[in-house]
Amino acid sequence: MQLYELERDSQGHIFWKQEQINFIIDSYTSEKYNMSELARLFKTKQVQIKKILCSNNVDLRTNVNQKHSRNSYYFNEIDSPVKAYWLGFLMADGNVQYNKKNKCVRLEVSKVDYEHVHSFKNEIKSSAPIYFNRDDLCGITIYDKTIADDLIKWGCTPNKTHTLEYPKNIKYHKAFILGYFDGDGCLTRHFDGKYKRFKFSIIGTQEFLIELVKHLTIINNKFRMPLAHRCKNTYSLEITGNERIYIVMKELYNSCNEIYLKRKYEKFIELESYLLR
Repeated sequence: MQLYELERDSQGHIFWKQEQINFIIDSYTSEKYNMSELARLFKTKQVQIKKILCSNNVDLRTNVNQKHSRNSYYFNEIDSPVKAYWLGFLMADGNVQYNKKNKCVRLEVSKVDYEHVHSFKNEIKSSAPIYFNRDDLCGITIYDKTIADDLIKWGCTPNKTHTLEYPKNIKYHKAFILGYFDGDGCLTRHFDGKYKRFKFSIIGTQEFLIELVKHLTIINNKFRMPLAHRCKNTYSLEITGNERIYIVMKELYNSCNEIYLKRKYEKFIELESYLLR
């Protein structure tokens, strides 16, 4: 039996397995998932999850959970390159969620980037656990109204995929862009005969990318911005030309050398080594 598959009788009543009950209790108490998310995982109603928690004497979260410590005011001001970096990263890979009772911020990435999630956890001084799920992802959820509200203030809004706008009145633009690149950008390469051809790209809304590109130093201002994968208002900022890309990325990494995604930095080093060969 798969963990999330429910057994029901002819009238639709659920036969919960102990393994499933334990998972629900552990996930909820560790703040890995809330009741709504658990209900989606098991494809049932939230009231069914609530019944399990109540019958096992689990205290329900009725407001912003205070169990885990954190720096609630971390994003109140973006007054350092590192804060700008994490704002950019969250605008790419983060998710602000809220309802009438709770507000939270979730960061979820591939398991290969576990150390990066750990760096974020340390940066905001959070004691919340890092979780792993069945989709080869890991992440952290921070229940904090102040953090959520501050991120919304800077433009990291719920359901931002097709509405994302570049934040207003921030400093450290290149550090912010580096964070966003580490979340929603890539550096690829292919061979053209004996030559390596690199391509720099970042995904975002048209409005976001038009503002972002103003803060990049691009030789001859040469770039493309095609619609990405026929998606609604999702575009790809694309820069080609090895030297042109190198100048852009060198400035980004110089803007915030305290934090960056190592696997993407290694591709930049490959580009640098190729140019300096």
